[in-house]
Amino acid sequence: MNDMDMPDQLDTPESTSSPPKPVSYGPWNAFTGSDYALAALGALLTLAVYLKTVAVTVTGEDSGELVAAAATLGIPHPTGYPLWTMLGFAFTRLIPIGGAAFRVNCLSAFFGAATVFLVILIVIRLTRSHLAGLAGGLALAFSREFWEQSVIAEVYTLNAFLFALCILILLAWRESRRDGLLRWFALIWGLSLTNHSTMAMVAPVFGLYVLAIEPGIWRRFKLLASLAGLALLGFSVNLYLPIRSAANPPMDWGNPETLQGFWEVLTRRQYQFMFTQHPRSIGRFAGQVGAFSRDYVREFTPVIAWLPLVGIASLWQSRRSAVLLLVGLFATVVFGFMLLINYELTHERLWIMSTHWIPAYVAAAILIGAAVHALGKPFRRPEWVRLPLAAVCAVLPLLEHYEHNDRSEDRLVLDYAVNIMNTIEPNAVYFAPEDHALFPLVYLQIVQGMRPDVFLGNKYGYIDPVFRHYLSEEEQARAGTFLTQRQRNRALQRFIEETSRPVYFSHRAMIPPLPNHDVVNAGLLYRIVPRGHTFADAEIWDRYRWNGSALMDAGIDGDWSHALIAFDYFFAIGRALLDDHSLNDALDAFELAARAVGHQAEWLNDIAAECARHGLLDAAEMYQREALAQAPRATYLRRNLARTLMLRGNWHEARDHIEQVLSEDPEDYAALRLSAQVLQELEEFALALARLDRAARLRPGHASIYREMGAIYREHKDDAEAAARFEEKAKRIETRNKPMPGPPRELPRNRRQGGTAI
Repeated sequence: MNDMDMPDQLDTPESTSSPPKPVSYGPWNAFTGSDYALAALGALLTLAVYLKTVAVTVTGEDSGELVAAAATLGIPHPTGYPLWTMLGFAFTRLIPIGGAAFRVNCLSAFFGAATVFLVILIVIRLTRSHLAGLAGGLALAFSREFWEQSVIAEVYTLNAFLFALCILILLAWRESRRDGLLRWFALIWGLSLTNHSTMAMVAPVFGLYVLAIEPGIWRRFKLLASLAGLALLGFSVNLYLPIRSAANPPMDWGNPETLQGFWEVLTRRQYQFMFTQHPRSIGRFAGQVGAFSRDYVREFTPVIAWLPLVGIASLWQSRRSAVLLLVGLFATVVFGFMLLINYELTHERLWIMSTHWIPAYVAAAILIGAAVHALGKPFRRPEWVRLPLAAVCAVLPLLEHYEHNDRSEDRLVLDYAVNIMNTIEPNAVYFAPEDHALFPLVYLQIVQGMRPDVFLGNKYGYIDPVFRHYLSEEEQARAGTFLTQRQRNRALQRFIEETSRPVYFSHRAMIPPLPNHDVVNAGLLYRIVPRGHTFADAEIWDRYRWNGSALMDAGIDGDWSHALIAFDYFFAIGRALLDDHSLNDALDAFELAARAVGHQAEWLNDIAAECARHGLLDAAEMYQREALAQAPRATYLRRNLARTLMLRGNWHEARDHIEQVLSEDPEDYAALRLSAQVLQELEEFALALARLDRAARLRPGHASIYREMGAIYREHKDDAEAAARFEEKAKRIETRNKPMPGPPRELPRNRRQGGTAI
């Protein structure tokens, strides 16, 4: 029996805390030259396919801001990804062809292929079968999500590489029990924490594996101290964040040069709301499990997705600790993110979450390789069985996922960003709440030097700190690191009132209430103009350049950023047609927009709102009912349907919807205001006053509440004294909220290719 077939020490009574005689001396010297040659061949084949399909320019998701950070040694979104950023910067200098985006995309391709190299070696170590190694490695290489992330600028293939390297080192340590391998593991694991927080989640699994193999290790204080020190040494790469931030790079997300900023970037404070924003329930968890199961089957194709079960069974007798390690890692990644983030079951959230499963897919691919080895064992000539199985594991995902992951001609995101830049007037300020409408512009401005005159008002996903100066001193003192929606609206209101610069938004949802301004269509965007003024730019649409087939082909089954861009385009066309009173053509355009995003509820709501704004109440109600059927717990959809029903005079059904919202949240301010309007129409004035009183307790600074209460007392209660009292209170609030005159405040000019001086 050779070394690789020895029973797992975890399952033998001789296993103690004292390490046995080493079997091998490291993670590498247990392999032969042919092992390395085969792994290199698999990795080179993978890299060749990746380079054939790699995106040649900026793509959607986080690509724009990540490339901007890598190209300028900056800081992208939390956790800052310092290791990835420095490697990305190196790739922008080492690769002699293409632009910065292409070069950083190649970083993902390189580490994707390097991960395949490691997976092949891991399978060979577990099975001593070259074909099994190729099967596992190439099944991962051409799986849907892993391949998708290997041809764009993203952090996930580097994370997969470090994850696989940690597995390989621990498997080698189990055989040799050499402390040096544990020290290498600690260093690599600490380093991995500077790339992605998934590695913190799986730390308990790694720790339990080590403790199970060597239960007495906790008594070896000197070794434990060295492991902690090396992990801390790897983790110290995060010091890049404050050091580089102090140099004020053009991309400086979170400004981590301060202790508070550094901590908030490391702990992802900007995104902590995600952990508590949705209620947890067995039903939601079951839905998440079902959605992941469908993603998993699609990842490897139904033909080979079941093979890890065979791999588990085949390794259980001889490699039980390896099975427990791989299954434990798989389960921790999958269920850990479900429990931690508790995401919604919408297409957008599932699309975002799909990247988080990649470490689980790495573990599954290793077990697929083990399964191919096992399925050949019963036969006299096992390689004759393993060869076609390995071919299926490689070729089937390759053919299934090639079209989806071929980004070699993908320029739609770049076209979209350039068209937005061509929409915006000189010296304008631009706000976009969506990544696909913001990050490609960050790339154009910082990397390409395009339109440095444009001020990106929320380059980091939150409005620029310079807008805090538009709050009163009292409001500034109350504001935290991130402004609340009310504070943000107040700051933007005052900025728009005072600025002389053109202001654009990509989405109406971000536009605050503007009593003295109108929102008008400007091509793909919305332009803010003083009330009573007109805005017309007949040449906007002529300045746009598109790959028309890409727009028409974009949809929910492809790249989600493409689907959103197609929605924005057709939605903007529909708005322009409504301005021209071409109602039927507008509705046709809206239907194309809805089709692009698969009739998802959030975007149906946008279409419905635009229809209602132009009096197309039938269409508005139709889209709102469809949206609500998809997301019956979305209170904003129910409120919006109630508004449309109110416009149609359907007061009783409107009341039913509003009451349902208030039954779930009695302090829903918008629902209270709507309820008061409906109750007045139904002549239930006492209850209307009670709802307004509750709204006033929630928003004591809203003068309109007291004016409405005064009107009820004057017109329906015949109580002039009470009416006068409420009207006087409204006047006092309006006087208090009126901006004090002062010197005009303007935003700073951008410096150095779009950097913001604050």
